[in-house]
Amino acid sequence: MSSNDSEIARRIERLERDNRRLKLAVGFAALVGGAFLTMGQVSPRPYDQDVLRVKGLVAEKVAILNNKGQPVAGLEGTSDGTPLLFMNAGDDKHGFFVAAKDGLMSLNVVDPKSKSQLALKHDGLFMRDDGGKDKVILTVRKSQSDLIFHDEANARRLVLGVSEGSKSFLDLFDPSGRLRWSFSGTDTRSR
Repeated sequence: MSSNDSEIARRIERLERDNRRLKLAVGFAALVGGAFLTMGQVSPRPYDQDVLRVKGLVAEKVAILNNKGQPVAGLEGTSDGTPLLFMNAGDDKHGFFVAAKDGLMSLNVVDPKSKSQLALKHDGLFMRDDGGKDKVILTVRKSQSDLIFHDEANARRLVLGVSEGSKSFLDLFDPSGRLRWSFSGTDTRSR
């Protein structure tokens, strides 16, 4: 064997040794990488993979969409920072819950066809016509409870109530809002 042949044989041995080391290093790296990947996996959850679970969420607006991408409910802040929870049908809000900064809350339901409303607030239950005018109001306070009816011109026409001491009364008003007849217990007054 010539010196040239021995040089080639030595180089081949070194290449084969380096190749074995490279294979071992790549195998070890693949083993460690696979271990890291499987260590990071969690066990399957009892819910669908489309569910997002978070411990906290910061957003200006949250919308719940139907399968057509239309909003059906949501949570947002009004321009003054009041939180508003709403339910939709189409493009209009048909029900909403408001918690005002002063701690007072209200629940409103709107009929999508007539736009009439039912509003439950801290000071009573309000039934409104399609123009947003109060038509029937039920108030419940510590000293007095009233059922008030308004006409189409939004004038108060009838008040039925119970005042402090369980005294009942009925007041009838003319179209201008002037008291015309009042009944309180056994006292009847006509004006």
